[in-house]
Amino acid sequence: MEGREAPRPGQDEEGNEAGEELERADKARGGQRRRRSSGSGGWWSLVVCSQTYPNASFGWINVKDVANAHIQAYEIPSANGRYCLVERVAHYSEVVTILHKLYPSFQLPEKSADDKPFVPTYHVSKQKAKTLGIDFISVEDGLKETVESLTKKKFFASRRRPVLFSDYNNTLDSTKSDVWSSTTTGEDDAEAEISFSKLFMRANPNRTSLCTDTSHRDCTRDSNPKKTEHLLALDGAKERLHLFKGNLLEEGSFDSVVDGCDGVFHTKIPCFLQLRSTVHFILRTLNVLGSCAKSPTVKRVVLTSSMAAVTCTGRPRTPDGITDETWFSDPEFCKENMLWYQLSKTLAEDAAWKFAKEKGIDMVVINPSVVVGPLLQPTLNSTSAAILELINGSQTYPNASYGWINVKDVANAHIQAYEIPSASGRYCLVERMAHFSEVVKILHELYPSFQLPEKVAGDKPYIPAKQVSKEKAKTLGIDFISLEEGLKEIVESLTQKKFVGM
Repeated sequence: MEGREAPRPGQDEEGNEAGEELERADKARGGQRRRRSSGSGGWWSLVVCSQTYPNASFGWINVKDVANAHIQAYEIPSANGRYCLVERVAHYSEVVTILHKLYPSFQLPEKSADDKPFVPTYHVSKQKAKTLGIDFISVEDGLKETVESLTKKKFFASRRRPVLFSDYNNTLDSTKSDVWSSTTTGEDDAEAEISFSKLFMRANPNRTSLCTDTSHRDCTRDSNPKKTEHLLALDGAKERLHLFKGNLLEEGSFDSVVDGCDGVFHTKIPCFLQLRSTVHFILRTLNVLGSCAKSPTVKRVVLTSSMAAVTCTGRPRTPDGITDETWFSDPEFCKENMLWYQLSKTLAEDAAWKFAKEKGIDMVVINPSVVVGPLLQPTLNSTSAAILELINGSQTYPNASYGWINVKDVANAHIQAYEIPSASGRYCLVERMAHFSEVVKILHELYPSFQLPEKVAGDKPYIPAKQVSKEKAKTLGIDFISLEEGLKEIVESLTQKKFVGM
């Protein structure tokens, strides 16, 4: 089905174009580009077990009719003016009804997203469009074709991810009780999983619970052992690890999990690149904090944010300029440049600080940059996919500069931020700011036999790197593992997991 215009290609942390990198990363994940258009993305969530459908009515048209109309508008000499293309105006409730008839085994939403009267439908004339010979393929056929395409391209299998939570006794201070950690396992979550594993390894041999987040309503992966077997393989997991469900978008979903815990880690949230994800980021964060605020036992919360919430200010880059924890990304700048992920992280962190202050929560925030280092999970994340593309024969490298940090430093920073009583505020984690040309140079020195790209994508001048202060992070005892070591570890992981050469 035809949809609205797809979102602008991704950019780096400060709004610089990095679309080429996203293209290569997606290819590395699946062998070919597999991006959902905003049209399929708009109702795609319906068939991955969304709890509600939008209270909205739209005109719907098959993409093949759109293509044909363009061709006929060119070929027919008498064609002129405008042509409205609408096979039918339908409310989302009708779309759900159609999908239910086509796929009765799908768990589809049964109620509207609000309690207001349904937005009415309207009629759009087909008469002029029919003069182009358009027969109008039915909405039913269009929905069926879109679902079949999504299935074929494995979006149902690859885009849904559970979120894991744990609470466990901790050996670091015998006076402390349970620690609860929310982490995400999936394609973009190396730091979350390494953090979880390090915390788990340091816990007493008591109980640990893992929670699958059903805000994504993944009805098939709960029983898929491949998604959690690397965590269940940790020492002591058999005795201490228990799986349960929760919903980050449901207020109070984690009240019972947090209650009785001494500390809470709310770590990685999936990386989305669309505007509508912003509300989800904020709700997920506030719902976890809301549960913490209700518990009298929680003494500290450690929240994972991102350098994306620090560096998107619109200020000019200068080689001698230094970014530190006092910087906050400008939401208006993010909106103007359609930096939805950066906007989401910025607003979510800002909302978290306001909520923590209002409720008297002792919160510490970790702001990592691009994470490299060993992979714990069996799947690719965004960074490893980008590195894999470089070493798997890419012709060019992105014209982008990023901050880089080792996943083990990220994990250690979370632990220290919880353990050190004086830890407070935000901590930027950047071992080095480096352009992709430097990354390629390091890889060449480490692996001279690799066929690495020799030129940058595009003909623009190199995007300069902005320096980030390490001073505050060092107070957590972070020694900063070098970028060279992190790249070596990630390549070794990719080789071990047999991604190299795919």
